[in-house]
Amino acid sequence: MEQDRRSGWYDTSPHREWYRQYSTQTNPPALKVPDASDAKRPRKKHTGMKVTMISLCVLILIAATAFAFAEPPVGTVSPGTTLNPQLPDAGDDYADDFRDFFNGYYSGPSSGSEASRLPRTKARDGVSITLSSSEGLDELTLGQLYERSIDFVVGISASVDGRDGYFWGTGIIMTGDGYILTNAHIIAGTDSAFVTTGDGREYEALLVGEDRQSDIAVLKIDAHGLHAASFGRSDELAVGDAVAAIGNPLGDQLSGTITNGIVSAINRDVVVDSHMMTLIQTNTAINEGNSGGPLLNMYGQVVGVTNMKMVANFSQATIEGIGFAIPTSVVREIANQLIASGEVSGRPGIGITVGAIPYDAAEQYGLPDGLYISQVEPSSDAYAKGVRAGDVLTAVNGTAVYTTQDVGLIRDGFGVGDTITLTLFRDGETFDLEVELMDVNELY
Repeated sequence: MEQDRRSGWYDTSPHREWYRQYSTQTNPPALKVPDASDAKRPRKKHTGMKVTMISLCVLILIAATAFAFAEPPVGTVSPGTTLNPQLPDAGDDYADDFRDFFNGYYSGPSSGSEASRLPRTKARDGVSITLSSSEGLDELTLGQLYERSIDFVVGISASVDGRDGYFWGTGIIMTGDGYILTNAHIIAGTDSAFVTTGDGREYEALLVGEDRQSDIAVLKIDAHGLHAASFGRSDELAVGDAVAAIGNPLGDQLSGTITNGIVSAINRDVVVDSHMMTLIQTNTAINEGNSGGPLLNMYGQVVGVTNMKMVANFSQATIEGIGFAIPTSVVREIANQLIASGEVSGRPGIGITVGAIPYDAAEQYGLPDGLYISQVEPSSDAYAKGVRAGDVLTAVNGTAVYTTQDVGLIRDGFGVGDTITLTLFRDGETFDLEVELMDVNELY
């Protein structure tokens, strides 16, 4: 069964599963068991030497750890993008053309940004998300929190025509008459979806609207008398606050699972699909299938929508307790626009997909510092002006760019219709092109 497909921040799964982690740890060497002669042999006490060696080992461990974590990731991974789990060694053969190398390194466009093909419907008048303060509310125990919240948490399964299996995620009941909030990536590229309520009833879902950039979608089912969630203000959260998540990790066999933790950070900037998301970071356990479910404060209010988790990449290290949720301050704005018009408009886009250039590849092919352009949207002004896949983007408006976040920060300072200058490297030459920013909805 294919399940929730949001790539972890550094996920490299060729199967596009949200949290797949590459772990190449080998079994440790067998321990040498002392023989009888070892046991009888008198041992000298070298206390000073032992202290020195222990100190040295600690320093080596610290240095190795610092090195392992100081090395930047090879690139920010978009949902659905596949990176090779290991780069070629210096002695390995590279492709003659760096474009061929990157065609294998970046396996193609992000399927996480593919539009849903669910049948659509318009929302009725009067539907919206409102946020309430937790001031004056009584703090709940985890048991009380679960009892109050479980009825507004639903399972979502989505499928693609002609393919076996389905994708699984979680949703939140917004209204008693069947408006459901979830993540856009759960339904990306799918043709049908079903919502299962806590009492086991299943409903076919229609799409009110989706916004792939913010990863928010609103669905509608034909139901009445449902238990709706209460949405709290994410701006009231502070680092260290207790929170909990309820969802359906790993499929319907573990539906309705609650996990708890704290708010690890607020306003954490994470780059996804070449744009930046500002998210709540939490150590609450989040796994495949939790995506689209609620992150709750201890007053029973939804303060975020869980959507991703960091996993290890290109190393033997494991990463635990780093999950993310979309804050309700963002959810309210996006969901209400989707309800009103079915889309979110007015955001500028360039129409290019960029990724980091591995240091070894840059040396091998003589490429400058910058970002590799793996895709250019044919409908973009960038394409019309001559930007092509295989170009290297070295600067935007004269400012050098090294990460997708660099590009996003510059772009977001402009509006739709504004012009920016891209500095590109191609065939040994560097040149500038002026391109017009377009509405994201016109590009994707």
